[in-house]
Amino acid sequence: MKKNKTSQSNKNTKKHSPNLNSNNPSRGTYNLDEYRNKKRNYYNPYADMGTGNVDRSREKTNSNPYRNQYNKSNTPRYGSPYEDNYTRSSYISQSSYTPPPPIYDQKEVHPTPEQRKVEIRSKNKMTRKQLQAQAKRRKRRMMQKMTVGVIITMFITYAGLKVIDLFRYPSISYQTVQMGVMDNSNQLKGIIFRDEQVFNSTRSGDIHYILSEGEKVSKQGSVCLVAQSTEIQSLKDQLYTLDDSLYNKQEKRSDLSYYQADLYQINEVLKKEMDNFIDSKYWENPKSVYELRQSLDKTIEDRTSLYIQDESKTTEGFQSNREAIINSLKNNQSSQKAATSGIVSYALDGYETKLNDETMKTLQYDQYKELLAETKKSEMRLPSVVAEANEPLYKIITSDRWEIVTYIETEQANTYDVGTYYNLYFEDTKQDKIRFKLESKQEEVETGLTKLVFSSSDYLSDFLAYRLVEFSIGQNKAEGLKIPLKAIVEKNMLGIPNEYIVEQGREKGVFKKQNQMNVFMPLNIQYSDDDFSYIMQQIDQLDGIGLNSVIEHPTEEKPYTISDMQTVQGVYVVNGQFAQFKRIEVAMTNKEYAILTQDRGTKLKEFDQIISNPKNIKEDQLLKYMNVQNE
Repeated sequence: MKKNKTSQSNKNTKKHSPNLNSNNPSRGTYNLDEYRNKKRNYYNPYADMGTGNVDRSREKTNSNPYRNQYNKSNTPRYGSPYEDNYTRSSYISQSSYTPPPPIYDQKEVHPTPEQRKVEIRSKNKMTRKQLQAQAKRRKRRMMQKMTVGVIITMFITYAGLKVIDLFRYPSISYQTVQMGVMDNSNQLKGIIFRDEQVFNSTRSGDIHYILSEGEKVSKQGSVCLVAQSTEIQSLKDQLYTLDDSLYNKQEKRSDLSYYQADLYQINEVLKKEMDNFIDSKYWENPKSVYELRQSLDKTIEDRTSLYIQDESKTTEGFQSNREAIINSLKNNQSSQKAATSGIVSYALDGYETKLNDETMKTLQYDQYKELLAETKKSEMRLPSVVAEANEPLYKIITSDRWEIVTYIETEQANTYDVGTYYNLYFEDTKQDKIRFKLESKQEEVETGLTKLVFSSSDYLSDFLAYRLVEFSIGQNKAEGLKIPLKAIVEKNMLGIPNEYIVEQGREKGVFKKQNQMNVFMPLNIQYSDDDFSYIMQQIDQLDGIGLNSVIEHPTEEKPYTISDMQTVQGVYVVNGQFAQFKRIEVAMTNKEYAILTQDRGTKLKEFDQIISNPKNIKEDQLLKYMNVQNE
């Protein structure tokens, strides 16, 4: 059976390997798999390395030529892969070759740290100066590291202490009480309606104002003069020079003048006008500057007329010369006459003819909004010094009556009655308060608003330069001590009749009936009136005075059960190291602050320090172990 298997395998090998002759026994017997393995290992001598399946038997026979190193003899380096084990081993044994140990059996030797340092020093030799500099750098780096470490440690320690204090000691803040003002008035916007007529200039030229802003003029009265500047400039210079000479001589004269009293009065008027203008808060307004200029021009003109009318030696020749110059000026200028009587105004905005009585009656909310937007953008044109022909020059208000139209919510409008007088408070105007009459109310269901029309005949001249005004109906304004709302707390107060309160030593108290005995209980009285004194209810003190406690009269057998209790508002005041409760009465509040009354109901005083976050604070609580901060 063995022979048959061998012969059969040889046949298979012979079939696939034509170079192998089975009839030649000296060539050896090979199979195909062994042949392929030899051929593969010949071209890839490291194929078996790293797989873990290394054939150690092949290392002994040195079958892989890449793992063998030959000596300096001329022995062929590579053997034939077709040699069998016997032939190959006999061939190698005849040479003087000694194979080295396998590469993968060699162990890598690493130097110790001390040896490495010695090697580095031997390769990098440094001078003494370099070694000293290196030592200084190391010392400096060490100091920097230590400094950073100390700073970080201190910061962590400080933060830790703060966190510990935050949990151990509650934090409270306080504020210093000061006076303040609060205005909760409902600010409204209104449009002014007046009976106005605008007049144009008849010619071009410079304007010389005869009447000032807000002054009344009669029909055909002169309002201003318009003249050509090139023609009358020299005449004006002559007139100014003549007036200066007249003033100097009149002021230096020694004798009394017939118009001495009138001149003194005019000078006082000039001085008063200047003082009022300087003291007024409207002196930065250009409109007021023009009004002052017009008033001064008219007053000086009156004083010049008095100087001319004074017949004395100092005025000889001045009157005739001045009249000649004035006549020349009249011939070169045009006087603007008023077509109707009324109040003169030089402030124009273009709405004088648009806003009339008919417009006011038919005005709707959409038109009102458009007028607000337009009048807000447009401003009153200031009086000019140069007039253009056929251009608006001035206006005349023919009636003292003027109206203000505004819109408010219908619910609020129902609180006002037609025909009733109300005080309107204005902002940034000469008059802060004016009495108006509510003429009409007109509700608009679609918008939920109501149109209000107020009328007045007072102080019209102070509003000639205004078309849009801001005001409030009535005034909701208070002045007093101002404190934050979050500082206010509410406490229950128990009322004790004054006749039951007695004094023992320096303490005031009452006799409480307790266990069939009368025990003296001291009281901390917060406030008193004619009949009762009030103390704070202390719920946590069961043995003290509380609701339904029975007290005895000091001289009579008349027990009294405490049943009167009131809830009052107050604040905690920092009094030394204790928190003391003080009662207050609020006059007005907004979203953040409250204004206190200034009567006996408020025990707080200016510059008191109050706790602004009084949560969990109790009466007479010790603040020593709390983190008190100024807010």
